Amino acid sequence: MRVLVVDDEPDVALLLDTYLRRRGHQSRMAFSGEQALKLIEAEPFDLVLSDLRMPGMTGVQLHDRLEAQQHPAAARMAFVTGNAVEADNQAFLKRTGCLWLDKPFDAATFGAFLEQVQAKLQSGAAES
Repeated sequence: MRVLVVDDEPDVALLLDTYLRRRGHQSRMAFSGEQALKLIEAEPFDLVLSDLRMPGMTGVQLHDRLEAQQHPAAARMAFVTGNAVEADNQAFLKRTGCLWLDKPFDAATFGAFLEQVQAKLQSGAAES
């Protein structure tokens, strides 16, 4: 699976990149929503794994921009965040049905989350 990791914290992005590569996935990193948009426009990704809160373009804004462009990546987003409990974020996650994982997490929890995301993506592909 080709995954784009979007997180403004380089340590977190590198950790996610490492987890993904150890599981046999290809991974690229972007450190802002703006950088992520450029990569998404340049190459296809099976999954965009983004933080919700980042300076500049947030993960929510990234998703909404892709959705407004009717870009297929909007339907292939999931989030790793420490801010899912905020009311605005809860409303966004409910509205979109995007899966999310709360920070902090360990490798086993991330692995289980990744399996859940892959199952959702596969069921969405079967419906298309």
